[in-house]
Order: sequence, then structure tokens, then C-alpha cells
Amino acid sequence: MLTAGDKSKRLKMSKNLVEKIECQGRFLSLLWMSDEAHLHLNGKINSKTNVFWGIQRPMEVAMKPLHSEKCTVWAAISAKGTIGPFFFEENDRAVTVTKEGYIQVLELFWEQLRVLYPSLLNHFWFQQDGASSHTSNFSRDWLKEHFGARVISLKTNFECAPYSPDLNPPDFYLWGYLKDRVYSTKPRTISELKENIKEIRKIPTTVCKNVMNNLVVRLKKCTELKGGHLEHLL
Repeated sequence: MLTAGDKSKRLKMSKNLVEKIECQGRFLSLLWMSDEAHLHLNGKINSKTNVFWGIQRPMEVAMKPLHSEKCTVWAAISAKGTIGPFFFEENDRAVTVTKEGYIQVLELFWEQLRVLYPSLLNHFWFQQDGASSHTSNFSRDWLKEHFGARVISLKTNFECAPYSPDLNPPDFYLWGYLKDRVYSTKPRTISELKENIKEIRKIPTTVCKNVMNNLVVRLKKCTELKGGHLEHLL
């Protein structure tokens, strides 16, 4: 459910982004949008429910562990492609995302940017959600040092609206795409799961451009709906 305040923040962010995109020709190609996700070892393909009919009653119970092994993964996407995946882990086990761990991932991200696009480092924009590890003073100091004012996040001059997975490419595209492929081979170990997650790197640049262009469509629809829900209308 979106409150009036949520809608107002979504509308403001959408208007600001559309204005940037329309007034600054390169803005969309310079915007990196990021997110984290948990991928469980006993996960399933992101598909509709399948029903199987038989001549006898199946005397079986499908069981899964209450706390299954998982990977906590971070990635970023732009019209130029993807960067990642990077894992939050210790001794090959997933750990909680802390501000220190987040900075380590950001350092890896920055190093990739530096290698791939050295001439654009002072022009890239960076977006993140409002998780506490992202908006700590420690994290914000790092972002200010590397991106200056070119950050879309809570506690910045360009705020990222909460409750808006429909306006964030990792949420509305990247994680769903990845899970379809990660679980298609039924990984049995964390190592196999992590190897499958690296499918992120194979997404063609043309697809990434289409995803970012779709973001523009979503932002304009959000503006039209004054910050309301939009996916059912796309």
C-alpha cells in the first residue's frame, strides 16, 4: 500500500529523473542503478504454477529447510551493461549487509568503473535504495568522495523514493531474469549457485539499453498517475 506521502515522494523522484533525462542528453547512459538480493539454494524458477494430474493419489510430502543456504548478491545495471555480481560473505557463507561490507562492495564496483570507463568517472550517477547500511554516515561519506552530488538516495538532495521496485531496474528486471536462469540447472551447492549467478555478466548491452528505456516509460507513467501504482497499466 502506498500512502499519500509515498506517492508524493515517487512523483517527485519521477519528475526529477525525467527532467534530467530530457534536459541532459547523456544522463540516462551515465546512470547506474543498484540493489541487493538473496538467492536461496532451494529456490525455484520464477514461473507460473504447474499442475500435474495422475491416476493415483501421491503419498508424498515436499519438504524444504526452514533456513536454507543462500547467497546475498549485489549488482548494478545501466545502459552500458552490468557490473557484478559481488557477494556479501565470510568463509563462503552469506552474511548480513553491514556498512563496512557495503563499502567493500562499492570499492569493487568503483574499481570496475575505473578500469572500464576511466574518462567517465567524474560524470557517472549512482542510485541506491534506503537500506541503513547504504545511508550510514560512513557510506554517504564514501559516496560523496567518489560521486560528489551525483547520488540518488535517501538523505541526499536527490532522494530515492521508498517502496518503488517498479521504478528500479534490478527489481523489475534483473533479479527475475537472473532467477529464471540460476535455478534452471538446479544447483546443489553454494558454489554452483554462485557460478550460476554470474549469468548477470552475460546480459547483452542491447538488453540493458532496453531496460533503461523502459525505466523512462515507467517514470512518465508514474508522473501521469501522480505517484500511484503503475505496473498493472504497462
